[in-house]
Amino acid sequence: MKRSVRLGITNGDLMLALTGEEVPPGAEPVEPREAMFWLRAAAPPAASSPVLHAISEIAEALGYPFNAATPFDDHAWVMATLESGFKDRRLRAFRLSNTQGGGKGPAPKPPKPPQPQPVKETVNPTIEPATLVVVVTKKAKDPASGKTEPYTHPKRQAITLKTDKSFDGTATFSCDKPDKVKFFTAKKDGTEIKIDGTANVFPPKKGPPWNPGASISSGVTIYVEGAGPSAALDDITLKLSLSGGSKTNGPDDKATVTSVEVTLDIHKSQPAAATAPALSQDDKVHAGRNLLVQNKAKQRHRAKLVIQQVKPAAFKGDLVLKAKNGHVDAFADEKTKVGEASALPFTVAADKIPAAGQVLWAEGASASDKMRDTGFVLGIKGVEDTADLVSATSVQLDLDICKRRKKKGKDPEVFSDEDKVKKGRYVHEQDAAKSHERAKLIVRKVKPDKFDGKIVLQALGAKVELYPDEDPAAAGGVIASPHEIDLKTEKNEEKVFWVQGKTVSGALFDSGYFLHLKDDPVGNSDVVMMTVVKLEITAKVPTTPSARGTFAVAPPRASHDFKSTSNAKKFADNAPTTLVQSTADIALEVKTTPAVPMPIEWSVEDNPGGKKEPKVTKKAKVTEATLATKAVGGFSIVAAAGDDGDAPVRWNIVLVGLTFKSSKVTRNQTNFTYRAGPWWSVSSGAFNVADPTVCAMHTSLKATFDAGGNAALDTYIDKVHAGIVNVLESTTAQSSYPAGRRERERILSPKPAANPVIAPATPGVDIGYPILDRGGAAGTRATGGSTIYLSSTRSVPATGKKRTVETCDSPAVGFSTVHPGGGNVTANTGVNAFKIYLVAYSDDANFTYVAFGSGNWTADYSGTFTYPPPAGAAVWNRAASCGITGGAHLTAIKDGKPANTQRCEVRPPVYLDYIIDAR
Repeated sequence: MKRSVRLGITNGDLMLALTGEEVPPGAEPVEPREAMFWLRAAAPPAASSPVLHAISEIAEALGYPFNAATPFDDHAWVMATLESGFKDRRLRAFRLSNTQGGGKGPAPKPPKPPQPQPVKETVNPTIEPATLVVVVTKKAKDPASGKTEPYTHPKRQAITLKTDKSFDGTATFSCDKPDKVKFFTAKKDGTEIKIDGTANVFPPKKGPPWNPGASISSGVTIYVEGAGPSAALDDITLKLSLSGGSKTNGPDDKATVTSVEVTLDIHKSQPAAATAPALSQDDKVHAGRNLLVQNKAKQRHRAKLVIQQVKPAAFKGDLVLKAKNGHVDAFADEKTKVGEASALPFTVAADKIPAAGQVLWAEGASASDKMRDTGFVLGIKGVEDTADLVSATSVQLDLDICKRRKKKGKDPEVFSDEDKVKKGRYVHEQDAAKSHERAKLIVRKVKPDKFDGKIVLQALGAKVELYPDEDPAAAGGVIASPHEIDLKTEKNEEKVFWVQGKTVSGALFDSGYFLHLKDDPVGNSDVVMMTVVKLEITAKVPTTPSARGTFAVAPPRASHDFKSTSNAKKFADNAPTTLVQSTADIALEVKTTPAVPMPIEWSVEDNPGGKKEPKVTKKAKVTEATLATKAVGGFSIVAAAGDDGDAPVRWNIVLVGLTFKSSKVTRNQTNFTYRAGPWWSVSSGAFNVADPTVCAMHTSLKATFDAGGNAALDTYIDKVHAGIVNVLESTTAQSSYPAGRRERERILSPKPAANPVIAPATPGVDIGYPILDRGGAAGTRATGGSTIYLSSTRSVPATGKKRTVETCDSPAVGFSTVHPGGGNVTANTGVNAFKIYLVAYSDDANFTYVAFGSGNWTADYSGTFTYPPPAGAAVWNRAASCGITGGAHLTAIKDGKPANTQRCEVRPPVYLDYIIDAR
């Protein structure tokens, strides 16, 4: 725009010029009123185009926009603008003398001698465009080189410097704020044009040093780059000035620049994402922010991403935030929400950004391919795509915990991402014997492959310990927590650790491990949850009850109780309990610490195994189960926490079975003898197991003991013993007397008076059958172990896999010689019916009996009496039925059965002696 114009009106040219502008020599001032008169008279709305154009130029310079190409409808307002310019001294009027005279208005002044020289042609400088916007180039210090260099390269904006006519003088380009913008010879790269009095000067008829062949007359393009932010809109002024040359120099031309700075910040993660400081400008570019890839459970923390207020704040335009690629994403909220959508691309009006900045929240979407290959870019819509940026690496961290190793040499199964948090892993508190298993913990290879940061493996609390070895007995010491892994110096590969329990948990899943980036809080981790437990198995091996169920001596305890907190499989470290095969079902219970509900798994493991396996049946209450022992061999009864058999403890057992063959049976029918006195009795023989000929009944069995065929278990066979139990199933023995009197045997409870011959009215209840018959001294009580056997039983040898078990018995019966009611005995009839059993027990459970064979036998004492006997005459005449029948050959009870279930009585009656019921 022109800041001075000549109008071909009045007597001589009328010239208008802004205050401070140069005017041609010889120009004389004209008072404002006179100037306005000539303007109104000579410049009506329909004035010629040159006049209107000239007026519009000076009016525009005063601030009134006017386009001479349109009708002069605003004539009055233009005139008012010019008049206002005269009043506030921004505009002056001059006349260039014209000796021809003419024109209207006041009479022209007389011409001044000498005649004025012809006016030179005027040349005017121009800068195009008159206004422009540039974006500040951002810089950061590269730690590798130590140099501070640009990391953004906004587009440079072109300006053209030229004159409206050919010019042969000196042109100077200047900037009032050279610290805010820089000038270059090319759109990219090129030479910087310094505002130093040399590079910014176009000498006469040649170009500046950076382009000697350039001509200001034909125009020169230079490129503007932002170096610092403007304080206000259009606050940077560029000026092109002319000096010298053969033509009159027009006024300086000016243009304005706004240098816009856009800033995008990303924050650290500590102490908390919302309050953590931002990364420095150097770090946000060259170190970058590590973002964890978000997991399915949406547990990963997001990073605070802030679009700061634009400088200058009055700048109007839209900022657009985008991700560099698909490895990252950003959201409106710090915490994940159901159904939330990505906030990208995000657009915000520059003048709507709050003072604290526009906040978004960033997270990793997929693992980076290399370090700092992703991030976010902030641009100005329609101006610059990359006004600022932050670098990021999307990091995939995976920490896995494994289930128990189910098979030696086979890798244990890994928990799923969901289960490792929701179900968690149980480990057992380690014992002094180091019997408990460790859990495999795997730090997976970090992605990207060339990740060069530090990661930290850290325990939750102090209830677990980390080791380099699976075997608790290995020499490797505990690995301190937290354990730092520097992947700048260590190879990025899968790393395996082993976890054991140190102290019992106070609650479920109050322990575990976190894997996190060194700069992240523990809460922003991949995590596995753990519970340290202590389990104790109690096995209640029931003592064998009375087969009869009434009036029997009770065992000293209801069960033999065995406990274990060990997981040692070796018998040397965890001694087994030796039991007889097919012992009555054993009640199992596990005590858990902490005492909170948790899944319990029961199982049986071969240790080393044998014939069949004992069977565990779970109960409704998960801490209880039942063990059926119909098996032979070595086994571990295992109780474990969780659904996957974690933290097991084991009760080791050896089950011993036996088989037999009857080798020899002797029944002696001629050993019956009679004894007379106040009481008479008939005996069937003597008691001498070593001499079968003197006994009424003698049997010998060949027994084979079996621990499953494993030689390693043979030593435990010696803890099992076998012998013969004899029980009285019934008795019909009675004696007869004159007048229909008789006596018979009865076994009553409670014990009657001292006189064993009682009247029928004596109170008491028959205790019933079967009745344990041990032989030997009257009143002998069974106290466990071998005390239930016939007193004549022996085993040769006493131990070993092959043994001969033998026994003998010679029962007797007796009644009154003279009935209490009167009359001598005349006859005896009836039998004792017996049953014998091959029964075994173990030293570890010596009140628990299993029967492996049984057989029936009877003793018949029938005969007649001559009493008192005549001299030399027989007093007892044996009947033809008198003698021993059945009994010696036993029938096998396959796999054995609890003794009481076979009517094998192992508990003596409370009152052992017979009484005689005299009627």
